[in-house]
Amino acid sequence: MEHQVKIRQCHLIHILKGRKKFEIRRNDRDYQVGDTLAFLPLEDENYDAYKVESPLPKFKITYLHYDLGMAAGYVAMAIARKPGESNASGLPHQTGANDGRQTMDEDE
Repeated sequence: MEHQVKIRQCHLIHILKGRKKFEIRRNDRDYQVGDTLAFLPLEDENYDAYKVESPLPKFKITYLHYDLGMAAGYVAMAIARKPGESNASGLPHQTGANDGRQTMDEDE
């Protein structure tokens, strides 16, 4: 099953760069391992350093974690870029200041 989920661009760029490999969501869609996440970037007025480009790759849910350590009704999902997706990365072009997060990325 494919789930179209909204996400702020400041979080999406870290997924696209491979830094963030999980997503925590309210489990109101009965997410299952093997399902696909299609991210829908939201305009982020407090974050204008990057603009995400289309088309965006889709991601497969590879692991689910409920209960222990999670708020009731929420799920942590391990995600991976879906095999067979186009070469489009969706990676943004930097247009402004750093987002303020400290990262250890060799390409920066």
